[in-house]
Amino acid sequence: MAIEKMERKQKGVITKISGKLKNVEFRTRRDGRIELGARRIPKQPLSPAQLSVRKAYGKIYQKWTQLSEEEKAYWKRAWSVRETKRMERLPQREHESTDL
Repeated sequence: MAIEKMERKQKGVITKISGKLKNVEFRTRRDGRIELGARRIPKQPLSPAQLSVRKAYGKIYQKWTQLSEEEKAYWKRAWSVRETKRMERLPQREHESTDL
């Protein structure tokens, strides 16, 4: 039996659901609709570009773990300042919040 897609047509008690059950999964879409569909299998193409990025992240993570707590705190503060300045430059929408 193949289940393509079932969508909820009217508002009900359930507002959000997610999870897997055997070969199907529940998904809540951004617009609030709930889908039940075939379980998605993540694509792992293992292309040279993807492997290169993974290798770079691995090196960065290894170097991060070798930093002292003071060095990590410095980089976290620097990132926070950078992100704050970036968020100040972006136009804000009513439904978005910069509170983290």
